[in-house]
Amino acid sequence: MKKTLSLLPLILLILMKSSFAQTGWSWQNPSINGNTLTSLKMVNANTGFACGNAGTIIKTTNNGASWITLNTGITTLLYSLDFVDANIGYASGKNGVIIKTIDGGSSWQALSTGAGTSWLYNVQFLNTNTGYASGESGTMIKTTDAGVTWTPQNTTTPVFLFAMHFINENTGYAGGNLAKVVKTTDGGTTWTSTEIPGGYAILDMYFINATTGFAANHLNGVSKTIDGGASWITSQIDSTNYPHIENIQFVNSTTGYLAAGDDFSYDKAFIYKTTDAGTTWLKQLFMLDTYLYCINFPNGNANVGFAAGLNGEMFRTTNGGTNWNTLKNSATATMLNSVHFPDANTGYAVGYGTVVKTTNGGINWVNLTHPAPSNQSEGVFFINGNTGFIGGESNNIWKTTNGGVNWISTQPTLFSLYHEFYFIDANTGYAAGAQGKISKTTDQGTTWVGQPTGTTWDFRDIEFVNAATGFAVGLQGTLMKTTNGGTNWVQKTNPVTGNFSGIAINGNLAIAVTENFGTTIRSTDMGETWSEVFPGSNLGLTSVRLLSPAIGFATGVTGRIIKTTDAGLSWFQIPSSTSSNIYDLYFPTPSSAFAVGDNGMILHTDNSGTFLSGTVKYTDNQQLVANGRVMALKLNRATNEVIVLGSGFIQANGQYDIANLPPDTCYIAAYPNSNLDFVPTYYPSTIDWENAITVVPNGSVNNININVFRINNGATTGLIAGGVFRSVVADTSVVDYAVVYAKLGGVFKSFSSSISNGDYDMKNIINGTYEIHASRLGYQNRTFQYVYNGGTSDSLNILMLPFVSAISNNGGAVPMGFELKQNYPNPFNPATKISYSIPKGSLVKLNIYDITGRLMAVLQNSFQNAGNYNMDFNASALSSGVYFYTLEAGEFRDTKKLMLLK
Repeated sequence: MKKTLSLLPLILLILMKSSFAQTGWSWQNPSINGNTLTSLKMVNANTGFACGNAGTIIKTTNNGASWITLNTGITTLLYSLDFVDANIGYASGKNGVIIKTIDGGSSWQALSTGAGTSWLYNVQFLNTNTGYASGESGTMIKTTDAGVTWTPQNTTTPVFLFAMHFINENTGYAGGNLAKVVKTTDGGTTWTSTEIPGGYAILDMYFINATTGFAANHLNGVSKTIDGGASWITSQIDSTNYPHIENIQFVNSTTGYLAAGDDFSYDKAFIYKTTDAGTTWLKQLFMLDTYLYCINFPNGNANVGFAAGLNGEMFRTTNGGTNWNTLKNSATATMLNSVHFPDANTGYAVGYGTVVKTTNGGINWVNLTHPAPSNQSEGVFFINGNTGFIGGESNNIWKTTNGGVNWISTQPTLFSLYHEFYFIDANTGYAAGAQGKISKTTDQGTTWVGQPTGTTWDFRDIEFVNAATGFAVGLQGTLMKTTNGGTNWVQKTNPVTGNFSGIAINGNLAIAVTENFGTTIRSTDMGETWSEVFPGSNLGLTSVRLLSPAIGFATGVTGRIIKTTDAGLSWFQIPSSTSSNIYDLYFPTPSSAFAVGDNGMILHTDNSGTFLSGTVKYTDNQQLVANGRVMALKLNRATNEVIVLGSGFIQANGQYDIANLPPDTCYIAAYPNSNLDFVPTYYPSTIDWENAITVVPNGSVNNININVFRINNGATTGLIAGGVFRSVVADTSVVDYAVVYAKLGGVFKSFSSSISNGDYDMKNIINGTYEIHASRLGYQNRTFQYVYNGGTSDSLNILMLPFVSAISNNGGAVPMGFELKQNYPNPFNPATKISYSIPKGSLVKLNIYDITGRLMAVLQNSFQNAGNYNMDFNASALSSGVYFYTLEAGEFRDTKKLMLLK
């Protein structure tokens, strides 16, 4: 049997022939993704990928006409990506991260690189197996087994290697700080070092052949070599703008492109082109208010190319750069301060001179005419789909009664910039603003009357519990309460001296958040007394919402969304798909939420109410596991399809979080990054999926703690290999994605996963008698002994029986005796129903045999209570013929015949 490279089980499991549930926060504005994009690769004329901030990877399959955001499972900044083909790709980034996909980005796995916390600025693969990555402090690592293992390369330089380009597996260049260039001609074994005159940092390199290459520096220079890096000549590109050149690509020996920006203000973008092999460069694009990091022309196509950069900006040319057209559609790029939905479909968000609106639940947003384009609007509130209010400068509260088509100014008696609004009914509302001003209306905003507050500090938020009781919070610990509809406001003692940014109330629970150090305070007596809670980070918080007396959310800077499920006593972070500041959050329904922030960002989630978390420890000493991934898996018992509902990385503190899970029954399993760490383990602590405890994540489920089994073995050359096959007939149909375990003397020594052709191989095997165990969702587990005496075995094939049935209990009266009924229909194709009765709880076995007596399928093998049962048997995997089914329950045994006709 031909063997393949051993792959970690996590890679294989998440890449099953099934769907990966796309969960979490998705971008609604701008249309592509508002995260900064740092690397771009078109793998063919239609398919391309880009990566960037917050673990972002986006994909197009229609030549850039539309892009989807992929679920990478990480929030780490990604600097570089490279694809071997449309399916196999890699991305590298901050803290030594490299992630891999083998299904075109549908799922990703973090690789164990050994790079520690070094930032990896580049990754490049020369073929399916061989790749390099470079980064901080001269870091260079190499793989020859498709990323399974990485070997450090001694580049002999301590500088940051921002640039890297390999011509083939053996010859490559890297460049970085101080104009340092290192070169290898023997696949990284040895390196020589030179410097380009001028001393400017090298940000990118590109070689068009073995001798001719280019190095782009951070200050207006492109250096060229025609002697394989022995000497370099630098030319200036643009003496007017002095661009920061980020990326360079040549489509042939003479034509190349540069992507650049203004590194002083990051508000200018440039694209340059050469048609004479770098002798001259002409500016093709100059764009304000953005910055470009990457450019790519697929497969040497000199006409069609893409460039991307700051805040998800993306351009495309179809005529060799003569014209560059933006691909990012956005209702606004202005910072959005506040969002409000009067119903599930209609919503509004406001910012500086900006009002945007949706009427279809956020699928589309349109920019409305702001009544004062030069005014800052920080608050918005609509009492229905048409009637609402926004704040403005110069004492304006703007009102619309036709959904934002027209606005009229209503000026309160108290002059202020009004930050937030809250209406308790269609007529009565409040506006809180600067300098301690609160105004109230009782006629739907026609008139506003000021209320005395006794403070001059700015208010940032206001919320009412009922017609009498409300709260307002603001700067310098201002937290005021009224119990008479605002006639009087009283400062409540609290532990905060900084600035409050939001408050929320639900029942007797009140929570307020601060923009200073991320502090939250909580009250359980309707705001009479307050206690401080530090939610685990000193990053500022900007808003807070409570969905119930227990569940709440808060937003903050750098894309922070945190959640509590215990009334604010503790908080955990939810991945938000962005690293930009989030300023407001609103829930039209308990499961649907919208968040707004920098650069016109609008995010949306449909399943924010579900969350699963826990810790992962080793069983032997309860030490915390510091790497790997935990996945939520669903089994379709009718088809044996495995669906990945969600996943989360195991953090250094042993904690994992899986956000935004659908409320569905799932198996929870932990998978390692290294096959020398621990074996794949189901919750709570088993390698047998049949013994695992399933979880239904309705709302937030905490303390789903997994105890994994440590691998106790060193690196050796021993190998057990073979194939995993379905049923009892070898080489007829394979079982992919089964995990095969090797246990010696009660200790796990190795494991492997069967790949798409059924092959598996377990490395690091020493001599001995092993307990071999095979487990795969939807199949009966197999356990047997195997004696290994050295060398490599290609003949250890494992046979697994599928569960091919679904069972139901009819209920009703307890049956008087045991009975196995004739299946119906019979003959059948491909499904039939088998019914049986058991008068008392028993271990029940229901098996299918062929005419020779070979076991073909296990339909039931577990304890069942007394009752009448129906079993749906799907025989699509079997060939036509006569079969027998046998029921064993206690001392009862009966067999009947069935016929499959295809």
